[in-house]
Amino acid sequence: MTPQNSRIERCLRHLSLITLLSTLIVLNFGMAHAQKKDQYGIWIENSVQVNGTIDQAWNVLADFAGAGAFHVLYDETVLLNGNSKRVVLGAERESLIPDGMFNLIQKERVVDLVEGSYFTYEIYDSEKSSLESLLVTFGVMTDEDGHVMIYNHVVLQEGSKVWKNLSKRKQNRDSQMSLISYKHRIETGGSEKDIKRLKKWFALNEEKRQVRDLLATTDLTVN
Repeated sequence: MTPQNSRIERCLRHLSLITLLSTLIVLNFGMAHAQKKDQYGIWIENSVQVNGTIDQAWNVLADFAGAGAFHVLYDETVLLNGNSKRVVLGAERESLIPDGMFNLIQKERVVDLVEGSYFTYEIYDSEKSSLESLLVTFGVMTDEDGHVMIYNHVVLQEGSKVWKNLSKRKQNRDSQMSLISYKHRIETGGSEKDIKRLKKWFALNEEKRQVRDLLATTDLTVN
């Protein structure tokens, strides 16, 4: 083997080693990212544009104890501590949620709050134990075009794979309906507790817009 051929062979081996290492780095990064996402049994994000100011949107979201008066998924919400209906850190409420022929009773506690921006509550007691440890965040922001957006995150770390898949679909629908209910309240000041009529209002509202105002990890289309 000539010295020139030997150098070429060494270069090719070196190049192969670099390619292999690069591939392993990419694979490891992808696996780490997947593992990080997989630590959550459920991770749902939805958001929707609203016609109103940041303050108007926040004032509706922050009505922690009074949500039962207009929120389509609640029959009633009752404050369990304090005397302010607005959201505060540590506030707790008991929520009555329609569940077939009966109401599901669950208790929720605010565990994180940035005034004027977002709050997170945990379901710490529920007649459906599978819902305990569920973290729900509602917030308001502006997008890059200056539109006012309200958003919802739902996180749950527990449950079997089958239950996760079934629950994720339901939690996603509930997330979407919650945002539509808040949007209706922000834009009309009224209360619509009938899901079919609320969906119809949302569909008609969207038809009036030339560009859809929905930005969501899970597309906020309600069937």
